[in-house]
Order: sequence, then C-alpha cells, then structure tokens
Amino acid sequence: MKDNPNKPSDFEGNEKKKPKIDVQTFDQEGNKLVDITDPDKTQGFCPRIDLRKENPTYDKKLWNELIEVGRTLEKGDTGATHQFPVEFAVNGIPKKELEFEDFVLHRDKITYKKNPFIEAIIETLRYYGADENQVAQMNQDLYIARYKIWDLLGMYYTGALWAKGRLFTAIENLVKLYILQKDVGGFCWWLRGHDLDVEEPSYCKDCITSYKNFTKEIPKGRTMNDFR
Repeated sequence: MKDNPNKPSDFEGNEKKKPKIDVQTFDQEGNKLVDITDPDKTQGFCPRIDLRKENPTYDKKLWNELIEVGRTLEKGDTGATHQFPVEFAVNGIPKKELEFEDFVLHRDKITYKKNPFIEAIIETLRYYGADENQVAQMNQDLYIARYKIWDLLGMYYTGALWAKGRLFTAIENLVKLYILQKDVGGFCWWLRGHDLDVEEPSYCKDCITSYKNFTKEIPKGRTMNDFR
C-alpha cells in the first residue's frame, strides 16, 4: 500500500470471497488508514478514513440507491469483475487473466488493450478535472482490479478518488446516470453520445439498444476492444 493517497493504491482488490483477514494499515506517522477490513462492507464504499474525511458531503440516499441497483444489475456471471473484456499481456505475452506472480514479479511489464467503454468512464472524468494520478487510479481500478461499475462509482462517490469540486459533481452525475439507465452498457454508451455540460443525467433507451446492437455485430474472432 502506498502512503500518498494521490497515487494508485494497491490495497484495493477484487477478491471478495476469500477468508476474512484483519489487515491493519497505517501511514508513516502511525495513523490508521483503513477502518473497514471486511470485504463485503467495502463494496461501493471508500475504506480509507483520511479520504472519507476530506471528501465532500455525499447524498446517502443516492448512494444507497446506487448500491441497491448495482447489486441487482451486475450480479450476473462475471464474479467480482465488470462485464467488459480486458486483454492483458505480461512481458508481451498475451494472458486471459493475471496471476499473483504477475503483480509480484512483473508489475511494470503488465499491459492491456484499451476498452472503449471503460475509456468512456475514464475520459469523462478526465474532462471534468481528473489529474494524471487520478487517471492512473482509474486505470488500476478498471483494468487491473476490474471493479464492477457500481462498486467503483460507490467508492469514488465516498472518497476513493479524492475528488473535489467539478470532478466530485461529475462523479455524482455518473451515479445518477447509472441508477437511471439500469444498464451498464447503456450507461457507457450514454457517456459516448451525450453531453453532461448541457444535459442532466437521463434514461435513454436508444443508448441501451445501440450498445446491444453493437455487441451483436462484433465479428467472430474479434472483441469490442478492436473498435473505438
């Protein structure tokens, strides 16, 4: 774990079903950093005490609605990860999944192909003020940890992306949009085709239909990562 909250943190992961282990994490001054060690209780919530204290006040009713919708919407068959395919390579060798030794021995050699819908989330938040450290954290969370989208939004809304001002408002709008769309692909397609500068988050059936048609039309032997 890194002490600087403005760097991609390694304590966050997606192993939700492992035996519970009480891990105590402290900064260089001996202050406790994480006060929630039960993986089930960290879903959709920032476990870092310091980041939560610095976070703007979030709407707890809206957050609860996100958790309720997300747990139902993304329970599927993808385990603890989101539905979008990620294509990895380690030392240039393609891999379907990363192994523990990849993180320990080859962390700086891990690469991945960009996914257009993951990028829709990252680039939206970059546009609304995410700096390079925050973008690096999003890459870590979406490409390596592969958090489900509701889980990611809940963590960011409660402080895990240390967002302020315009960026925090953008995250709140993404939370609203996710709840309204109730479709992960349609949520990301909305970000690609609508403008939050002039539109409020809203339900768009055409976006949901367009995403589904797009996935059906991907040629055999290719993935959505081959398209932009």
